[in-house]
Amino acid sequence: MKSRSFASITCVLLIGLTNASVTEAAGKPLRVAVLYFDNNTGDKKLDVLQKGFADMLITDLSQERSLVVVERDKLQADKLQALLGEMKLQRKRYFDKRTALRLGKGLGAQYVISGAFAAMKPQMRIDIRMIKIATSGVTLATTVTGPQTQLFQLEQQLVKKFLEKLQLSTRPRRSGTQVPDVKTLLDYSKAIDLADKGKLRAAELWMSAVAKNAPRFTLAKKRIRDFKGRLKQAAAKRAATIGQEGKALIQSAEGYVRTHRADDKDKEVAKTTLAYQAILAYVPLRVLRNRHLSSSHPYFYLPGHKKQAVKLMKAYVTEQARFIRDFDSYAKVHTKTHANGVTYLDTSMRLPPQDATRAQAANFKSNFYSRRAQIKTNLARFLLWGWTDDGSGKTIIISPPLGVAHKRYAKLGFGLLKEVIASEDAKVKANARARPHWAIGAREIYSDALLLVGQRDAGIAKLQEVLETYPTCRQYKQIERKIKKQLGLISDHRIRSYKRYEKGLKSCGDMDLRVGLSQAFYRRTRIHGIKGVSETIAEIEKACRNNLKARRFFGFLYSHAALQAGRHGYCKLFEKWIKQYVVEGGSPSSMAAYRRNYTKCVAP
Repeated sequence: MKSRSFASITCVLLIGLTNASVTEAAGKPLRVAVLYFDNNTGDKKLDVLQKGFADMLITDLSQERSLVVVERDKLQADKLQALLGEMKLQRKRYFDKRTALRLGKGLGAQYVISGAFAAMKPQMRIDIRMIKIATSGVTLATTVTGPQTQLFQLEQQLVKKFLEKLQLSTRPRRSGTQVPDVKTLLDYSKAIDLADKGKLRAAELWMSAVAKNAPRFTLAKKRIRDFKGRLKQAAAKRAATIGQEGKALIQSAEGYVRTHRADDKDKEVAKTTLAYQAILAYVPLRVLRNRHLSSSHPYFYLPGHKKQAVKLMKAYVTEQARFIRDFDSYAKVHTKTHANGVTYLDTSMRLPPQDATRAQAANFKSNFYSRRAQIKTNLARFLLWGWTDDGSGKTIIISPPLGVAHKRYAKLGFGLLKEVIASEDAKVKANARARPHWAIGAREIYSDALLLVGQRDAGIAKLQEVLETYPTCRQYKQIERKIKKQLGLISDHRIRSYKRYEKGLKSCGDMDLRVGLSQAFYRRTRIHGIKGVSETIAEIEKACRNNLKARRFFGFLYSHAALQAGRHGYCKLFEKWIKQYVVEGGSPSSMAAYRRNYTKCVAP
């Protein structure tokens, strides 16, 4: 038979087996490489079947508590591609013993599993064998045969034979792989293949049809969720990427601001200059989000990216400070004072039509409306809280905020808020009809920044200023409610949970620590990023490591710490804490599920 396409052979599955009865050395897990099954039926249309069948096997094997299954999309793809290219395997077959052995050795496995679809009509026949790398000997060779309508039962027989050979449990277990026939599996496999090629929307549609026609085949529903998650991530990445249209827009903006000024007497020229400067101010944030931040909220610096991330954050602050100066220059020239003493400034800014189109294509705003108070307040919130908009309309919250990590920027942030409060209070005092919106908003951000770093009393005092200064404002009840929450007069889930954590540190009560852990992690990571997780662990270990009341809590602690690290791309920390989770009695299969479903970390 002619070879399959290169794409169909570039996925190999590593399975780490932790059952002591099958380890070659005490304490060391057995590593097994499972290759896609060959299609020896002579029908090329069935080549894609290998992907779906492998997925079924992975799903069922992962139900065994003594197995750790690493999904194919979690593998070190570059290493595997290099290995396949080096071995020139484009025209080889997995069931070939020499090929299987070379792949197994290249992937550091002790055993390798290979198989083949030998026939489809009138009966379906599937062959399987397991080879020991050290001796090159076949330790298991078996065949299952049956009607195509019993594909699920045949797959279950293989799973049972595999587990029996490894002396693992073969007790009945719930399975989502109840595929009714080969046709359904073919459609499922096509969807998997489409996803592998990056056609996620088409893959979702194919998989939705499979799920509708085979409701008991719940693995299809799981894959739909996977595809939707990947589509969401892809959309976020596209939104963060500048692209060719964005680069053309930036080039146009840079050219315009070099030759025009925000204090130009021609108001339209001045407004266009400000619009272009607003675009340029967003560029550092767009690069930051796209290249240097994790994909999970709140966003951490990626491992090893702190220096670049901080540099871009500082660049954004510099651009915003320049924008504020130029906005002030524009205001001096173009503010109009009417006969009744009321002043007016046109603050609507628009890009020229061609660049407005480019901005839309690059997911940038093309229209801007700003007030001086708004610009300063937003910059202060970025410095002190980590909150900002990257120009696409998407809010991002960065941990730790620049002002928390660098005192100079904290001083700048609080200084901006003080300026807004003073100027807006003066406006309201001078004009009874003026609204105190920005004066109140600036105080709220000031309070939030203080509360973030644990200065509760000062934070409450800043909110109290609103009630004292503007007793008739619309936000009075809202601000009063925030104060009552901080004082414990009104129940608040976050505050209540953190108090449970503080109580747990004193008593080492299991349930108190469990209830409060997520809030403890959140508070610390907002201030210190991923270091906040390590700090929380150290605090709990110091207080409760030797307390029998908390002995069952530590598995919970390490698993949640591992998930925090894994979601943000800190794979070394994930490995460290997930191993501690297993030492504390955690399930290896749960560990594998955490890795597969919540991280992009490759099994070591």
